[in-house]
Amino acid sequence: MAGKKVLIVYAHQEPRSINGSLKKVAMEELSRQGCTITVSDLYAMDFEPRATRKDVIGALSNPEFFNYGVEVYEAFKKRSLASDITDEQKKVQEADLVIFQSQGLLPLSQCPAELPSTRPPHLLKDQPKGAVPGGHRATCNGNQDDGQLCPLTPPSPCPHCMSLLVPLPGYTRLPSTWEEEDCGIPSGSADLQPEAARSICPSLVLCPQFPLYWFGMPAILKGWMDRVLCQGFAFDIPGFYDSGFLKNKLALLSLTTGSTAEMYTRTGVSGDFRYFLWPLQHGALHFCGFKILAPQISFAPEIASEEERTAMVASWAQRLKTIWEEEPIDCTPPWYFGQ
Repeated sequence: MAGKKVLIVYAHQEPRSINGSLKKVAMEELSRQGCTITVSDLYAMDFEPRATRKDVIGALSNPEFFNYGVEVYEAFKKRSLASDITDEQKKVQEADLVIFQSQGLLPLSQCPAELPSTRPPHLLKDQPKGAVPGGHRATCNGNQDDGQLCPLTPPSPCPHCMSLLVPLPGYTRLPSTWEEEDCGIPSGSADLQPEAARSICPSLVLCPQFPLYWFGMPAILKGWMDRVLCQGFAFDIPGFYDSGFLKNKLALLSLTTGSTAEMYTRTGVSGDFRYFLWPLQHGALHFCGFKILAPQISFAPEIASEEERTAMVASWAQRLKTIWEEEPIDCTPPWYFGQ
């Protein structure tokens, strides 16, 4: 959207990685929309992730006992935070969209040789009902119940719920609700139903782009959130969740994983991917007031084919074309854990 400002918080060591490609395509697509782009490349900046006494410039409010949260809160009010913190806070304040880009870490017990097939759900045969995340079943509107995956060839719309089928399972715009998943929104779908979408023009959209490290974010990105989204700037007590100081802004996680989509189902070995999103989206971002857009997840790019990786990047670019029209998820426990 013309006139919008975008901050990309990038947390990956290698610019030629798929995370680097996701960052690049986001810059290109959003620039085409007339947005102004700023990048915080945390590794290139050698950003300090540790929360220490050095974050407070000058005297402490209690030199006898150091309490980081209290001291940073007081320093924020006195405008005596370290410059690297205030620089990032200024970027956040000025941005309309913030994207965090990073990669996932494959648990050692899940080496590629042990991983399930990464073939697209619509090509898998004899799969049990609900076994594949995004596997488009003929049960999506509740009127059919044969448990079969949708036979249509992408990008045909499903005849039951009209969701757009896409060819690869390695990337996804996560369903907005459990019901939407059961309705068959496929992995890789970046499209919302037109009648459900509404125009949102927030003062900030926070879109972290990062790799999943042990079901969480990399330490350098965690440190960015610890230090930048401090009390006084992003929230207060009271003044959190729906009353958080960033309540008029949007947030979106864009991340890659080491494991495949099949492993991140309710019956998969890693559990549904909503489970690890709870502390990231709800405990951190929504706590600060952000309205949360459904995340963009690129599954197991390191063991995907070149064609699949290219499609992951293209899916992200396609979604960004209409990112300002998306509606936030219902950021409550049922979205993460079901009813």
